[in-house]
Amino acid sequence: KSLRADVQRQGNLLRSEQGLLQAVGSSVALVKQGLSKFQEAERLYRQASRVNEQALRVNRQEAHQARRERREEAFADDFGVESAELRRERLQRAERQLQSERDSLINRAHDVAIQAYRVIGHGLSSFPTEARVQFPQLCASIGSVAFPRLEGADLTSAFVLDSILGTDGAAIN
Repeated sequence: KSLRADVQRQGNLLRSEQGLLQAVGSSVALVKQGLSKFQEAERLYRQASRVNEQALRVNRQEAHQARRERREEAFADDFGVESAELRRERLQRAERQLQSERDSLINRAHDVAIQAYRVIGHGLSSFPTEARVQFPQLCASIGSVAFPRLEGADLTSAFVLDSILGTDGAAIN
């Protein structure tokens, strides 16, 4: 009789441990999913940075065209002025397009990072208390990670800076 009771008790312990293992596995899966989302957000932020570098190069070209336009005006070269002005306007449009693309990428990355933050938070908060009690040293650091404050791009302030400071404002943005 005691042998059957031991077998039953061992079976119950085994099912309990398997349930605990499954709960830990679910938490780990959520954290891995969140990590994947953070990596996607990082990729989008890097892409936004590359687009921003392109916008900076266009901004420098635009400033060069503005100087050229002033030089042509000083020499009363109407054709040169008109040509430089057209190139500068084309560069301004290209810069705005690149800034818009950059802001879109930043906002997408921000949204993905927020999703990652939520998924990881859920994974950490659903980590079984029983595992923390049974294995306190192993579980001590779980969930003790500081998350950065995330912000998206602000298109309105970009336009305000650009309108007030011109190409310098665009470069700041």
